[in-house]
Amino acid sequence: MFYSPDGRWLYFQPNHLNIYRMPADGGPVQQVMQFQESGLFLEEPTISPDGRYLVYCRSNGGSSLWVLRLGNAQTRVQ
Repeated sequence: MFYSPDGRWLYFQPNHLNIYRMPADGGPVQQVMQFQESGLFLEEPTISPDGRYLVYCRSNGGSSLWVLRLGNAQTRVQ
């Protein structure tokens, strides 16, 4: 569990597969990402200091670093 840099959002990951957020002062939960892949495991998600990107490790028989621009499609970083 971690907060956005501005403290407005609380991010959490209940199952190492998807990431959710909710307003820090309470409110409805929003799903940030949704993966259906079998055997996928997301690790160490964190928010960039400017709050625009979600960075995480993605493992499925290997490991890679991914960047998700919040509000847009995900991008893989080599």
